[in-house]
Amino acid sequence: MFHIFKYRFICFVRDKTIMFWSLLFPIGLATLFFFAFSNLGNQELELVKVAVVDEGNEAFNQVVEELGADGENQLFEVTYTTREKAEELVEEGEVEAALISEETPVVLYKNLTLETQIIQEVAQSYLRINSTVETVVKDNPQAMSELVVQDIIQSKVVVEDYGSKAGTVDMTTQYFYTIIAMTCMYGMFWGLKSISDTQANQSDRAIRLNVAPTHKMKLVFIDYLVTFTLMVIELAITFAYLIFVLGTDFGSHFPQVIALSLCGILMSLGMGIMIGSISKFKQNTNISIVSMGSLFSCFLAGMMASNMPYILNQTIPFLKYINPATLITNGFNILYYYEDISAVYINMAILAAMGVVAVLISYTVLRRKAYASI
Repeated sequence: MFHIFKYRFICFVRDKTIMFWSLLFPIGLATLFFFAFSNLGNQELELVKVAVVDEGNEAFNQVVEELGADGENQLFEVTYTTREKAEELVEEGEVEAALISEETPVVLYKNLTLETQIIQEVAQSYLRINSTVETVVKDNPQAMSELVVQDIIQSKVVVEDYGSKAGTVDMTTQYFYTIIAMTCMYGMFWGLKSISDTQANQSDRAIRLNVAPTHKMKLVFIDYLVTFTLMVIELAITFAYLIFVLGTDFGSHFPQVIALSLCGILMSLGMGIMIGSISKFKQNTNISIVSMGSLFSCFLAGMMASNMPYILNQTIPFLKYINPATLITNGFNILYYYEDISAVYINMAILAAMGVVAVLISYTVLRRKAYASI
């Protein structure tokens, strides 16, 4: 068995295409994120002039008040006014933007500048953090508001001096969390390759394996161990790069971060095997399905738009329990912000259950599959 494991491991490692997408691409994307966001800290920031229209969102009002108060955390120079006057100030260039403090804060601006981007990020951070808090804190609104304020103030400190605060979570950390989710999701490529190598109608290598004396289910089990080991190595490299090179902070519950990521690997490998087992398409088509599905899952988790999880939580709340990438990134956020991390274990259980169900479906399909002629 070890002999088969060793040579299957060598076979998988030599697949340069999947090695690129599952290891080098996430690292390269994380590097681009780092340089794109770190540029915010390379400019000397002055107080941002902003007009605020109070429309009754007390939690957001508290955030703006704290960020406009004198002291080391001050970011805004705030002018409270009516909506009509705020629009006039924006049009005349007296303020960078206007913040409408509604249930969902609105940012009004004339020109897209660094200052208006900062205002947008503060509003988006409020939406994202508030959404995360709401999933954990339901009975203490005051505590929720205070926590949101402190987290956004912390984000502001990082904007001022990104280089010296590399170990502190800032409002761009969501993007780096989705990098780990992407690495886990791309495990589906390995699962797909594994199962395609055992089905004689999909590859020449599979034909040779099917006429070999080794039982096909034993080969599938060995391949699962090989791909799981390979994914753990890739994940360790990605974590090391994010933490020690880019300075991403995953909080004080790192063992749970690793456990959540391993559950993500179990899920992705199982899904990849299931897709390869039940699909009637050619291998290239299956790869396209996996690629698009993985990217779409990461998009819903906030990779391309950091406020996407909040939007979906307001419109399709159950989606956060079935989208794998969202389960992973939400788990990372909970592990960083809260001492009570019980909700993370639910995410782990859902991911592991997805993987187990997918493997059981694959087993049922594969054990019935036979070929009239090879």
